Amino acid sequence: MKKILGKIADRIYHKPRLKISSAVSPLLIPRMVNILKKRSAALADLDSVLDFALKFKIYGTPIKPLQIRGEFKRLMEIVQAARPKAIVELGTAMGGTLFCFARVADPSATLISLDLPSGQGGYLEWKKPLLEAFALPE
Repeated sequence: MKKILGKIADRIYHKPRLKISSAVSPLLIPRMVNILKKRSAALADLDSVLDFALKFKIYGTPIKPLQIRGEFKRLMEIVQAARPKAIVELGTAMGGTLFCFARVADPSATLISLDLPSGQGGYLEWKKPLLEAFALPE
């Protein structure tokens, strides 16, 4: 058991760092938000939401969740069945988990995502409008 846990820990904690766009022109941000909203508007089921989050990339900026797909899908099934009115996420990373939470939680849910300030592992200031665009239209 100890060997298995060690291998899992190595897999989780020793991944090579992902390269993420560190800067995007402020002029591109509204376009990024519009593209994200347009492409994600027709997502009808959990598999399409997961596929979108895992594959979507715009101007070199992915929103890919860092979890293993099978485990992540099970988590999203649980959240979807519970339809929570509030979710708190610790560690936003690229935003993929936040995107999926926004799609499977109750449509009126409050989602809070906490991360370290930019430059310390958190998301950069320019990425806020993109993350806010994950919310479903009212």
